[in-house]
Amino acid sequence: IYEKMTSEISILNLKKEIEKKVKKNMEKAQRDYYLREELKVIHEELGDTDEIQQEMDKYMDMLEKKNVPENIYDVVEKEIQRLFHKIILKYLSLSPTHIRNTMDNIFYSIRNGKNPKYSYYLKSYFLRLLPLKAICRKRLNKILAQANTRSDKNYINDRVNYYNRLIEPVKLPEGSPCLNELKLQKKGKVYYFDSFEYLRYFPENLQWNYCFGDINFMPDTPSIVKSRPIHNQSANAILLNLNKVRHFIFVKDKIPFEKKMDKVIFRGKVNEGKTKRIAFFNKYFGNPLCDLGDTSRNGNPAWRTGKKTIAEHLRYKFILALEGNDVASNLKWVMSSNSVAVMPRPEFETWFMEGRLIPNYHYIEIKPDFSDLEERIAYYTAHSDEAIEISRHANEYVSQFFDKKREKLISLLVLQKYFRKTGQLEQ
Repeated sequence: IYEKMTSEISILNLKKEIEKKVKKNMEKAQRDYYLREELKVIHEELGDTDEIQQEMDKYMDMLEKKNVPENIYDVVEKEIQRLFHKIILKYLSLSPTHIRNTMDNIFYSIRNGKNPKYSYYLKSYFLRLLPLKAICRKRLNKILAQANTRSDKNYINDRVNYYNRLIEPVKLPEGSPCLNELKLQKKGKVYYFDSFEYLRYFPENLQWNYCFGDINFMPDTPSIVKSRPIHNQSANAILLNLNKVRHFIFVKDKIPFEKKMDKVIFRGKVNEGKTKRIAFFNKYFGNPLCDLGDTSRNGNPAWRTGKKTIAEHLRYKFILALEGNDVASNLKWVMSSNSVAVMPRPEFETWFMEGRLIPNYHYIEIKPDFSDLEERIAYYTAHSDEAIEISRHANEYVSQFFDKKREKLISLLVLQKYFRKTGQLEQ
């Protein structure tokens, strides 16, 4: 009897344990189901279900084709799902007013014409999670060797030396971080991902220095940067294409210049520290020639307006490109359009090589104090053929950045030169 009771108790305990696990799994499945349905409803409201799902499917298909180990596949899949669940949870925790504002921002982000960040982050996390560093390092020499056999090798070398001005060997300061010390942080993710895209091709024990963010000064030691002053010819700022999801945007403009409005448009943040923009608004806000608006939350309330999409900007003949903390971030897509960029000579530059732009050839130049704006706009409104020619030259300039393989090759050569000139790689 005792043995039979013991056996029955064991069976009951096992049954309870199974029920407990089943209940837990069911609760998790139910929770996941509701999250997926919530996300589905939000996506349907936004009208972007297919696009987001296609992006997710694309990266999962890439994993399957590469025969990635199951444990890696699961990690990537969970990471992708986590990102979208995070969107839902944030959405559900907001008040009605915040939800309306959030939805307005989401609608704007979908229609603004800029690079979709969810696609950028999906790709970036995908590259980070895949164990491909060893493969990248083996392929590096083969990739770099292509530069010597290409018909445009002189052009490539010219750009490499433009971005990286180091001529004489230089020693990095003691204690400079190694490549493997670069970690993903809560802030500055785009700088991490854009650096990692190319650094993964080099040995992890190599040292470097970097200055992430809007750099409007010259570093004390050779450093990788997104931006630098144009007129300071120090070799310490080595340009790499960082934060490109925000800065490198190009458009296909279907509106001919002649059919656009004879006005100047600007939308952007006009707040503390952006002295050029503040000066321009003080001079021209309310001028019938200009459609101006400050999209920041802490600027002059009288200047504050809603954002405009890129498509809305392209209805105007003249688009103002005013530097903020460093470069004018809209300049690339403006120069790829049928409109014309209007600005003083730039003081800062990025991978776009703003220092090589020719005034009144690639853009309409105005004085640093903006005093001749009305005169310049009146001239090019009356001489639209010259404005169209400037737009054509701008389109030609922008086109040099369209070859993704060449851009990757140049980026790797810039870093190779950096490690060579700092005595860490053989010449």
